[in-house]
Amino acid sequence: MPAISNARQHALSRQSINNRMAKMQENNEKVNTGKAVKDFSKLKSREIYALFNSYEISKSTATKTEIYSGVLEKIEATNRALERIKEVITAARRTVIQSERNPQKAQYIELIKQGLGNIEGELNTHVHGKYIFAGSHSDIKPVNGIRFDSNIRWDLKKLDFVPTANYYRGNDYLEKLEIFPGEVIEFGILANDPVFQEIIAGMNYIKDGLQDNNHAMLKQGMELLEKNDEGILVKISKLGQIGDRISENKELQENRHETAEMALQKITDADIIELAMERNQLSEAVQADISTANELKKMTESVINMLR
Repeated sequence: MPAISNARQHALSRQSINNRMAKMQENNEKVNTGKAVKDFSKLKSREIYALFNSYEISKSTATKTEIYSGVLEKIEATNRALERIKEVITAARRTVIQSERNPQKAQYIELIKQGLGNIEGELNTHVHGKYIFAGSHSDIKPVNGIRFDSNIRWDLKKLDFVPTANYYRGNDYLEKLEIFPGEVIEFGILANDPVFQEIIAGMNYIKDGLQDNNHAMLKQGMELLEKNDEGILVKISKLGQIGDRISENKELQENRHETAEMALQKITDADIIELAMERNQLSEAVQADISTANELKKMTESVINMLR
């Protein structure tokens, strides 16, 4: 009977060792792969909430930060295009002054046409394949043919020539961005903005004035360019203010993301430490079980030898 009892205890001891070894294997995998937080039933309710909340904040803020970065990239590209259009205006005004001293106007007319082509190119600026002056129709090139087709048309109501947006192919909807819950801002500029209509009209007045030697048209063109040179500065200033707001919010989101990541890592690290401690305890228990099993085996063998 003692031998049978010892044998049974020995078998139970071996089963205990096997169970603990399996537990240690699972524990090792969690610690070694970093996937410590796997069994949520072991976490306290406040830790589960903190872990879930940190993960959701980290995920959502990372996405928002990417969106803000994309918008800022578009704003920067818009400002660069506006600066280059200002350069075109300056060059056109200089061309008119130079033309006054030369009766041969062909070269100056060609310079104005080139300027119109440069404006068209700037208004067709795109970022990652999306046209930034086309409104929400960002897949469509917004401007076509302003070098060859004048945007000045006769208005029956005003009985005068007026600028038009006949060159425009986009739509009238600016892009929008939610920077805070319930607070949405519009950003960007449309290629059919009155400032651009008048700049293009001014260039056309100058071109036609040079062709016809019409000083009244040249004067009207110069006035439109001077007026909207200032209009461009206003646009740049307004875009800068919008960009500053988005940059500030982007920084807030990045700080929030970093805080959430730290909180998530803190919980994960704490759980890994807990698992590592559990692994040490299991290891000690297995060693104790092995020692007990060896003692039981010796006792069983001793009893069997005595019965012989």
